[in-house]
Amino acid sequence: MLNNSGLNSTVLATEHMSKNEPVELLALAQTVESRQESGMLLDLAQTVISVQELETRLDLAQTVNSVVDSILLDLAQTVIGNADFAPMHGSQSIGMEGLNYAVKVYINGDELDPCRMLRSCEISYSEGESAKATLYLKEDCGQVDMYLYYNQLITIYAQNEKYTYPLFTGIVDIPDIDFMKRMRTITASNDRSNAVEKLGADTVRKIGYWCESVFGELDQYDSLNAELTDRLSTIPASFDFDPRGQAVLTPWKPKTKPDWVLSNCDCYYRQFNFKLGGATSLINQVEIEVHHQFDRLFHRENYYSYNYCGFQSDIDYVVNVRHEGPPPKFDDIYSAASSGGWLVGNFQTKGTPPSGWYGTIYFSAADYEYDYQPTGSKDANGNPIVNVVQVAKTKAKGDLYAMWANWRAMRRWKQAVDEKYPIVIKNTASIRLHGVKSEKLSYTIKHDADKSKLARNWGNEKKYFLPKGERQPNGDYTINVDEVIPNEFARAMQVIYQAAYTKILESHRHNELSLIAKFAPAITLDNTIFVDTDKFTGNVKVKSYTHKFNFLSLLGETELTGACYVNPLSNSSKLTAFPNPPSRPKLPLASYKPYIKLNDYVVPYGQQIIENDPDEDINPEDREEEKPQDPNHSEIIIGSTPFKLYECQGYVRIETGYYYHDKKVKRGYAFRIQTPDIEEASTDTAEVDAGETSIEVDVPDGNIDVFMRCY
Repeated sequence: MLNNSGLNSTVLATEHMSKNEPVELLALAQTVESRQESGMLLDLAQTVISVQELETRLDLAQTVNSVVDSILLDLAQTVIGNADFAPMHGSQSIGMEGLNYAVKVYINGDELDPCRMLRSCEISYSEGESAKATLYLKEDCGQVDMYLYYNQLITIYAQNEKYTYPLFTGIVDIPDIDFMKRMRTITASNDRSNAVEKLGADTVRKIGYWCESVFGELDQYDSLNAELTDRLSTIPASFDFDPRGQAVLTPWKPKTKPDWVLSNCDCYYRQFNFKLGGATSLINQVEIEVHHQFDRLFHRENYYSYNYCGFQSDIDYVVNVRHEGPPPKFDDIYSAASSGGWLVGNFQTKGTPPSGWYGTIYFSAADYEYDYQPTGSKDANGNPIVNVVQVAKTKAKGDLYAMWANWRAMRRWKQAVDEKYPIVIKNTASIRLHGVKSEKLSYTIKHDADKSKLARNWGNEKKYFLPKGERQPNGDYTINVDEVIPNEFARAMQVIYQAAYTKILESHRHNELSLIAKFAPAITLDNTIFVDTDKFTGNVKVKSYTHKFNFLSLLGETELTGACYVNPLSNSSKLTAFPNPPSRPKLPLASYKPYIKLNDYVVPYGQQIIENDPDEDINPEDREEEKPQDPNHSEIIIGSTPFKLYECQGYVRIETGYYYHDKKVKRGYAFRIQTPDIEEASTDTAEVDAGETSIEVDVPDGNIDVFMRCY
């Protein structure tokens, strides 16, 4: 049977029992259907997966689906010959049980005669690259057909009477005629990029780690191959196609149990080299600066309250209204509250008392004005005494005025936040041996607030809304717009960690063993080989290999390069899983006074009133310092400092110069509210340093032994 043959899951061949017995050449273990409309006779679909349980504890997304197209079908249809003519020396091979074998080459379904046409052949596989085959053919004299074999399917396999091994399937790419050597060289490739595209997005997106913040949006990729490259940069593994066309995801770390063993008897000593990775390319510490940028939505509430003259009851008002004057009107308060860019809500007021008798005083609740009737008498200070007469202007109700008022004022805005996360990922064992070999990386995790409907409309409200968000200690309500893409911060941190860790692991893997062994048809890039020779002992993962056949000497051989981790001071054989993301820092908050009690102001008779700030357009730092004037003073001082109306918070009345029962008569002048500006600390970009995070990672050691034997 096939034993170690790579065809055992796709193309099955039976052992030749005898020449007279029927032989089952192929068994296709797939669902087969006719698709005549597409011109394809058979469409084979299968799941291709190399299931290798890693010891790395890293999720390498090992399920890889592949669609087997007509190339595999053509390969299956060409494996129909027998191995009666097997000229290649099986004694110089591994896996052929010492039996001679034939190298079968089919181009466009036609077999090339190895004796008449072939001189030599090379088939090369390397991690992350397209497999290539180069054939050196004898060229007959006469007219040269340059398009012979051009752009045609080529399949190569090795076969003897027991085993069949696929070696290569691809398309003839470049023909080259050497007139001096009378030789045609043809180069074929299996086009790895095209094979990746055929895998489909669902398969590629199960490999490695990815997030938009690190790699950009998915639609920016020109091909799945480009996306796969980014994903592979986050895992210590290679993604390749074996000679059967199956996709294989293989960890860089060699398996504990090798696929096969090479001994002294299997290797040719004309090439046996081992080299360490370059010291300048070694990385044992990665310093990362991550910026996490998003918008923070603020909702701030100011709570206003006003009580006219501090009156506690209706009778207080009725008794004092003749000289104190009426309270501010509802419309004046509401207009002042709404004029500063803040949106008003929950507005509650109490009007003046209803009409009626209050003791011996009859009070008429109406929109009235005062008329003053001189009595001709003067008080002890020589001031004229008047009677205050209420002259009704309308018959409106008492709620035209507000004895007291309470309301909320809302303001919403956005603040840009930039959280900085310094992260150091290092391997101490390597640092102790080599010193610090660092590389610096920088990433930005940015949340586009325009993609959030809530954030997009925030600050453009036309009416009051109740608070939304988390209430902060200072009274603000905030919402962090850092989930535009759900869980993006944690996902991005994982991708960044994986990318940095992979760089460290990759630099410790540039240690290569190169040797020439007997022809090994079963070798693939996912193999781990235990090399047990007197020069080198240890496990290596196959990084590249080349089969070489000389059809003149009838010998085949395999040149292979294996790689392994080298970190002598390490005592760990496993890789380090992703830790929890760094803790988020506490964002700064500015202090402010949300509760504002409005006052009553009285302007002394005859004092000048300045409505607006004359220095409004001057920088506050350039203004001359001036001792503020108390607007509540009642003494009339001719030529005193003018009354600054623009500094008032509440109801301003002026003295009329008249007296009523020895009390100064006042009347309303204006109701003013100075709405506060939002402090710069809450509007400018908040730059927050989260503090350094240090992560220790393991880099395993391959535990290899290297000897120099002198005979």
